[in-house]
Amino acid sequence: MISDIFAGLGPRYSEAREIQRSILTDLTSAKLGKLTMLELPTGIGKSAIALALAEMTASPFTVINTATISLQNQYDNDFPRVCKLVGKDNFACTLRPKTTAANAPCIANPQLKCGSDYYKQEEEFRTTSVVATNYALYLSEMLHGRRWHDRRPHLLVCDEGHRLLDFLTSAETVSLSRKLVEKCQFKWPEPTMESMQSWAKLNIDKIRGRAYSLVTTGSTWAKSWLALMWQVQGIADSPAGLIVTRADDVFEATPLWPRKSGRALLSSAENVLVMSATPIPARRSAVSASL
Repeated sequence: MISDIFAGLGPRYSEAREIQRSILTDLTSAKLGKLTMLELPTGIGKSAIALALAEMTASPFTVINTATISLQNQYDNDFPRVCKLVGKDNFACTLRPKTTAANAPCIANPQLKCGSDYYKQEEEFRTTSVVATNYALYLSEMLHGRRWHDRRPHLLVCDEGHRLLDFLTSAETVSLSRKLVEKCQFKWPEPTMESMQSWAKLNIDKIRGRAYSLVTTGSTWAKSWLALMWQVQGIADSPAGLIVTRADDVFEATPLWPRKSGRALLSSAENVLVMSATPIPARRSAVSASL
């Protein structure tokens, strides 16, 4: 079975190594739990193990998290079945020059469509069985979007798992630029968590309305107002207990432990596999506690 699976993975991994066979046999014979952590040395072929495991467990939908787009490209190039999923800012809008899909008119009016490759990616996403994405996109969609709620992964693979705690913490961290606030002609609020959140809740509807109006008309101010909208929305929706870590030209607040994003990650998929080539016991324990 393992030989047949590897033969179909791609040209780089047409035959399983003995160590890969052993690991896959151990994983499947013990049965995956809700959370499985796998520490393996560099060069052993963790990516092939992840893809083969998805096949062996008959996962109908597998998502692989990476730290960078370059690592996504590696999955995309090595495995023909993998669909690479990146954010809207990586695609040009065909309705307006020098505009990305992240600032396009469809942000304000989802009924609008253009010839952007973003829509080709979304169509492939709806039909593929394996996706390689990045932590920033996965966690943002998990906490603020519908993508993983509407199509829940059966197997979620967290590559470079030794960095997972940092990614979870970053996903819950909120910030607000004083320069951006004043550029959009708002008065800078008192830099405390309570004042910032009250100000954000009071102004978010006004900011969103202005941002969408500018996007619709194609104003050069649209990008700034959209950036302000996302920052203010993050503060308005932030959970209690964040610790203020900056209060100068940028306001920033971060969680002591990212429990919200950790629990959301664990519940976002049927099974979660954390893989790492860097064994850091303290970090591993912290991640487990967070989850």
